[in-house]
Amino acid sequence: MKNITAQLTRTAIAPLLTVFFSSLLAINTVVAEVTDSVQPLTDEHAQAIFDSAMQERDSGKVYDSIQKFEYILSRRPSLNRAR
Repeated sequence: MKNITAQLTRTAIAPLLTVFFSSLLAINTVVAEVTDSVQPLTDEHAQAIFDSAMQERDSGKVYDSIQKFEYILSRRPSLNRAR
């Protein structure tokens, strides 16, 4: 009886694992496509975000400004003034 139960359990789990790993592969593919399609940050857009971050910093919203500076740096790492 134990062997039958173990075999049924393995048989039931195999399709679930297949679906799970297929889903992970699909998610990975979508993330890669989104990451690859990210356009570079233009100078104008970077400046607008930078100005907004500076205003937030000056008004005491430090964490919000940090997020914006990090966003700028993730898209334009060479932009030293955001550092």
